[in-house]
Amino acid sequence: MSLRNDRRRRLLAEEGTDEPEARPAVRLATDTRSGKTNYAASAESARQRGLHTLVPARFPTIGLSVTLALLGIVGCGLLHWAADASTEALTAEELAALRYDGPGAMSRWFASTLLGLASAVSLFIYSLRRHRIDDYHGRYRVWLWTAMACLIASLAETTDIEHLLSGLARAASPTHDAPNHWLWSGMQAMIAGAVGLRLCVEMRRSRWALALMTLAAASFATSVAMANRWPAPLEAYLVPLLSRGVWLTGYVWVLTTFLFYARHVQMEILGVTSLTAKRKKAAAKVVAAAAKEENRPAKSSLKLRTDLDPVESTPEPTKARPAEVAPTRPMESSNPTQQNGGGSRAERRRQRHESRMAS
Repeated sequence: MSLRNDRRRRLLAEEGTDEPEARPAVRLATDTRSGKTNYAASAESARQRGLHTLVPARFPTIGLSVTLALLGIVGCGLLHWAADASTEALTAEELAALRYDGPGAMSRWFASTLLGLASAVSLFIYSLRRHRIDDYHGRYRVWLWTAMACLIASLAETTDIEHLLSGLARAASPTHDAPNHWLWSGMQAMIAGAVGLRLCVEMRRSRWALALMTLAAASFATSVAMANRWPAPLEAYLVPLLSRGVWLTGYVWVLTTFLFYARHVQMEILGVTSLTAKRKKAAAKVVAAAAKEENRPAKSSLKLRTDLDPVESTPEPTKARPAEVAPTRPMESSNPTQQNGGGSRAERRRQRHESRMAS
């Protein structure tokens, strides 16, 4: 009896710890909440918020983020224009931080920030996407490669690692006589194209994400065409302003693509994703078939024939049973043999069986 009570007491203790009210609050080693503090009680709950609260999921919030990013590009363009207008007062080295094409320009820091945010959103999508139960081939790992590509691109924006990678590509090529610029540009285009196509396959369920990814690819292609002065030649002072501005706009569209797909994944987890037109039609057909099935009259129950019934005496399921098959009581007789059934025990058993089957 004592062992049973101990087991019941342990079970109740374990069930009590599962309740949210009985869970002990997670505190840091330096938490002095029990003493005097300058923070309100809501600060402790704010410290335990989930990571998804940092990623914008509503359309107004995403629109505000995109607007701020585009305003940052406009600000970098105004700084570039101010640097061109101040060439008489300051030297070119002093104005390098304000220009679009400077080695340590503010536009490069802004581009690195956009790519860093895109890498963080990619890791957030990976943390959610890896829990999908129908992804048997592990296609969610593409977001790890996407985050790595964004980090490398961010590093290339702020450092000269692009020249190092270009030299390694030239040294690894079988023909060292090939132009270094075209070789490195071709490799970049191939890698970016492969990653972009793979992401389009991954994000095919989100139309907003596909449209924004297409817009980002168009921005990058337009920037390259402007930098090479194709198809129409541009003025020398407009080339860095327009080409670099459109290139930064492509970074903004990439970040917006990831934000929209993160919102799509969160909506799928909550089960509130809207159905497509085909799925709506299929659901309407299923509902109509179910309603038709409910309105259909019920089928008459069929009488199953057993081996005890003779084939010729099996009644039809739709015809009423004739009145002459009703059991009749045997006439009373003064003969004791007829009162007991008028026959042997086997005959009386057979008569009782026929009377039961007829009733």
